[in-house]
Amino acid sequence: MLPLSLLLVGAAALYRIECFYPAFMIVLGAHYLLFVTLYGMRMFYALVGILIAAGVALALYLQMPFSTGAWFTAAVFAAFAVMGRIQVSRELSKLERD
Repeated sequence: MLPLSLLLVGAAALYRIECFYPAFMIVLGAHYLLFVTLYGMRMFYALVGILIAAGVALALYLQMPFSTGAWFTAAVFAAFAVMGRIQVSRELSKLERD
């Protein structure tokens, strides 16, 4: 579903090239809503909220360089990868003790 959404991101970029990364952030955030249900990890709600809110802020309210959205998204994903790994490690260690 995400690759098909890139058509919407492309349309936003045709309107204003600065909207490419913010639009992608919004689409990517909406995509991660499914992960809450699929994996039962509520931390994805925070990821969704951060990506969508930052995408809207960058597109509508902030005047930042073109690649700001890409760098911000990369940093958010790196932070959530570490948090997800910690959460899974805790759950695995709890299962091994039981």
